[in-house]
Amino acid sequence: MLEFFAAMKTLENSNIRQQDTDVDSSIIDFFFNHIPLTWIIVALIVSFGSAYLAFQCNINQTPASRAVYTIFAFFFSGIYLIYYFIVNIMLGANCFSGRMIGNALKNNRKK
Repeated sequence: MLEFFAAMKTLENSNIRQQDTDVDSSIIDFFFNHIPLTWIIVALIVSFGSAYLAFQCNINQTPASRAVYTIFAFFFSGIYLIYYFIVNIMLGANCFSGRMIGNALKNNRKK
């Protein structure tokens, strides 16, 4: 979600600069009137999907940890999906096995 807002701010700044150089405004108007709605919908779908994934994968965690992971996954969906891909797909850690970051920290404290 935050990636979407950063991209929109960058495009807005480039639009202001382009208005000074007499670029065809019909293309820019089309872009800012039609494309962002689609981007918002896609960004929300990806954000809610990654939040749901984080919520389900952290079912064995404490409620506070589960909430933090879910909120992080919603706002930083791109980062969380890369993390999920590396840890759960490439390294083979099962989502429901309890081998998550919070449990690793608990095990280190007990020793």
